Amino acid sequence: MVEFKLAESYMINSLKNIWKECFHDSMKLIDYFFDTMFEPKSTVVCTLNNDPIAMVYMLDNFIIESGNKIPSCYLYAVGTLPKFQKRGYMKKLIAYAEKVAIKNKKKYVTLFPAERSLCSFYEKLGYKDFFKTKIVSLSKQEMCKFSHGCHVTSDNLSVDSIFDIRCKAFNRDGNVYWDKKVFKYAYETNNIYNGKTLSYGESYAICRQVNDEVQVIESVFKSEDLCNMLSLIYKKYDAAVYTFRMMDTQEHLGGNFKIVPFGMLKSLDRLVKLPKFNNAYFIGIVLD
Repeated sequence: MVEFKLAESYMINSLKNIWKECFHDSMKLIDYFFDTMFEPKSTVVCTLNNDPIAMVYMLDNFIIESGNKIPSCYLYAVGTLPKFQKRGYMKKLIAYAEKVAIKNKKKYVTLFPAERSLCSFYEKLGYKDFFKTKIVSLSKQEMCKFSHGCHVTSDNLSVDSIFDIRCKAFNRDGNVYWDKKVFKYAYETNNIYNGKTLSYGESYAICRQVNDEVQVIESVFKSEDLCNMLSLIYKKYDAAVYTFRMMDTQEHLGGNFKIVPFGMLKSLDRLVKLPKFNNAYFIGIVLD
């Protein structure tokens, strides 16, 4: 019999298997999630004869409105075992997750589709493109110019210090506020995949390298630290291109840039429209 319900602790091995089959992540990362983040009360599952075949994790976050933090949740690791896909189970499971969110007094649900092709699926469930990110690309030559004359080493700020910096930098209406637990998980997940976090002064960059591209998945650059930070990145990574995800108002780096959709939002109150603010709303670090 197929059921939709909250997870239970005895399901952990089955959930790890779903994760592995759907996302092909390392067991080190999967085990880290279950050791630090997994909570049955915030995990919904579709089961067949009491064994999970699909899962959705609900991570707490907030939408900033008029300076206040409005309770929301982020749908994470949304996956169905391949042999049970295309049967409508995920549509029903997300609907169940939303009921749990309403019960827990959440006003919104946020998510980040792993691929743009999935947006149409979520749009049919009532989700809208809401968040945007500025993507800046710099060539190796451009990074070299920034680096010229800079001889600095990373300050190695603690994760707590970096969290405090990001909270101040991204505290703007329409943005997502992530609590420290989720941020630390994202931070350590990047480390598991051999990423690095570089810092100088009151600036930081969370980086990873994929083939011949360095991806700076989140950063805060103070004007006075900019050249030193770009120098740190350039000297740490040798790549053909350096790509930065940034809030629309963050320091302009030059080079080519574009503003792209980067996250979806749904109001859990059908009578309430999505909020509108005078800026491009920023989801911040995502667990993609």
